[in-house]
Amino acid sequence: MRCCAPIAWLVARKDDPPSEVTKKQMMLLGSAWGGLMYVLWSLGTVGKIKSLFSIPGMVGCVLVAVHLLATRQVNKAVLEAAIYLCGMSSILFDWTGAMQLGYRSWPGFVLFLDIVLVVNLPERASVILVTVVTVWLLITASELAVRWGLYDVGIITSQEKHQIYDCADPPCAKGFVNSYLLTAGDIAVFLLDFYFTRSFATGLHREHQKMNAAIVATEQIA
Repeated sequence: MRCCAPIAWLVARKDDPPSEVTKKQMMLLGSAWGGLMYVLWSLGTVGKIKSLFSIPGMVGCVLVAVHLLATRQVNKAVLEAAIYLCGMSSILFDWTGAMQLGYRSWPGFVLFLDIVLVVNLPERASVILVTVVTVWLLITASELAVRWGLYDVGIITSQEKHQIYDCADPPCAKGFVNSYLLTAGDIAVFLLDFYFTRSFATGLHREHQKMNAAIVATEQIA
């Protein structure tokens, strides 16, 4: 990618094909951007417990960037661990956002799954991510339905809560039907995106393997 060309020398090796160089550039930029977002979150919530929620994500981004710069190689085990750490931060952020009826960060798992599929990480990574998001959405739906205390643990003070509510102890219960219908829609979008992205990534990997096999066969014949 032209926009990333100035940093190619940081991660590229002489024998890397263009596609591998592009992958490394995007991973380095993604780690830098993600790390910056986590730092800004911490600074914006300094002095509060929720400022600690960015630590797993920061560790994950730094882990990928340092390993990539040190070895100039894409280590799938390191990347997989970093995705789990960033996912942990996303769930914690989503928790605090839900308490305030504010920004929900669970859709970030869509990006994590895309990375898993494009880099061709082990299938367990996609299974774990899909399971975590599905279970988390069901848990938050149950809290919206009956208000059993998930949003009342003291991380968010009453002064921080949004002011537009229609009950004494916000966020207010919405009932089983509305809560689970909304959650079912979110899960459907999440799973469909995963299905179509996986199909594309699988086909792309197969074509890549066929091309490599054809090149090897041609070299042997020659």
